[in-house]
Amino acid sequence: YQWSNTAGTISGATNATYTVTAGGTYTVKVTNASNCSATSAGTIITENALPAATISTPATSFCTGGSVTLTASTGTSYKWYKDTAPIGGATNATYTATTAGSYTVEVTNANSCKAISAATTITVTSSQTATITSPANSFCTGGSVVLSANTGTGLTYQWSNTAGTISGATNATYTATAANTYTVTVSNGTCSGISTGKTITVNSLPAATITPSATAFCTGGSVVLSANTGTGLTYQWSNTAGTINGATNATYTATAASNYTLVVTNASNCSATSSPVTITENALPTATINAPASSFCTGGSLVLSANTGNGLTYQWSNTAGTISGATNSTYTATVASTYTVTVKNSNNCSAVSSPITITVTSAITWYQDSDGDGKGDPNVTTTSCTQPTGYVSVAGDLCPGDQAKTDPGNCGCGKTEQSCLDCAGVPNGDAFIDECNICVGGNTGNTACVPTATINGTTTNITVTPQPFQTNTTIKLENAATIQSITIIDGSGALVEQRQNINAAEIKVGESLSAGMYSVIIYTQQGTYTTKIVKF
Repeated sequence: YQWSNTAGTISGATNATYTVTAGGTYTVKVTNASNCSATSAGTIITENALPAATISTPATSFCTGGSVTLTASTGTSYKWYKDTAPIGGATNATYTATTAGSYTVEVTNANSCKAISAATTITVTSSQTATITSPANSFCTGGSVVLSANTGTGLTYQWSNTAGTISGATNATYTATAANTYTVTVSNGTCSGISTGKTITVNSLPAATITPSATAFCTGGSVVLSANTGTGLTYQWSNTAGTINGATNATYTATAASNYTLVVTNASNCSATSSPVTITENALPTATINAPASSFCTGGSLVLSANTGNGLTYQWSNTAGTISGATNSTYTATVASTYTVTVKNSNNCSAVSSPITITVTSAITWYQDSDGDGKGDPNVTTTSCTQPTGYVSVAGDLCPGDQAKTDPGNCGCGKTEQSCLDCAGVPNGDAFIDECNICVGGNTGNTACVPTATINGTTTNITVTPQPFQTNTTIKLENAATIQSITIIDGSGALVEQRQNINAAEIKVGESLSAGMYSVIIYTQQGTYTTKIVKF
């Protein structure tokens, strides 16, 4: 056999069969044993082109959890392989690869010619981690919280919330200023990861107000500041100097002038600061008492003077309490006591003066000693706390005007001082016989005399109790007969009272008398006595 084609004899093609590998017209020359040959008619063999078998893909890798679409060149049917193994059911022109591997496709064209593509290797890249951390899941109104994404070399970021992508939020951190659920997309240039949503809430601020009991106080006083109250609230007070240590109650007692503020914190740990409250301290006024002396005589008085100034008011007090109506800057003290004055200024601040004790010195009855014998005239007296010139405190001189006497206490006639009976023929109390037997008024009469009782009634004959007295006093004869009548004469010699038919050993007198010193003449069956009484 000898095979030939359009190009001529095919070298070596001497078998009864020939495998055609190219299109053309083929003949065969057959020679038998007799060396006779015959050439066949030509057979036209047509060579159909193989289909193009290629795979196109947008990427040769994808991120974990992702995929990539493989697309075959055009054909009439397809068969996909992974790692040379056919993929069951993968007979479409495209195939979505979800795992890494070496992919090929067999493409068959309309002539049923088949071609297998070159292998395309698909790899899977691990997905990018995306996480959000934050110091808190909430913040207080007006505040914020910083959200932080995981970091790494070459990473890019995009923050979003429930409203969508946040424009310009492409940093590794994002400051959230509103309540929302936030996510971040982290990309390494190939793969991206979306974080789990981070929900941020906004907590309301508490109210913070201060209510003062007053906006000013007097030195040494205070003002109570009160905060608004509520469940779960805590407090911290401050002033101009800073935080007040330990001032954590709902009220604070301010004892110093300053600007006070209050920080109120609620159960969500949100704090609010109150508006400042200014508290002022008003100075106390000065309160002093000036007095010309610390005592005065009985029946007198002493003017006490407080310090003066604009807008000051006054209230005087003594040991018995507040003195009604004593609201002037001066007060006339008429009784012994300890006095204070409360001075109040225009800011209604008060100060109490140091006490001043005023005493009353009892007045002494002084007797005129015109003859200088050391004893005074019981009929010429004056009352004062100091000794007047020409007066002594001892009475008993019954002849005070007798300049011719030779011994103190004796009259010029040489007789000891004594009280005599009435002149003969002269009514009682109208005239007396002097120590020289001369009846005052020109009459002479009875010259019998009796001893004179002392001024304080200290002889055994007379007692006067009390002496001096305020309401009345009792005159009593100790060793004498009963009292028949009495006559009371004042310091000027005027008759002020007479009592008859007494007939008793003692008598009370003085109820109707004014303050002063009086001479009392006591008449008995045995004689006449005289004494002095003092009413204050």
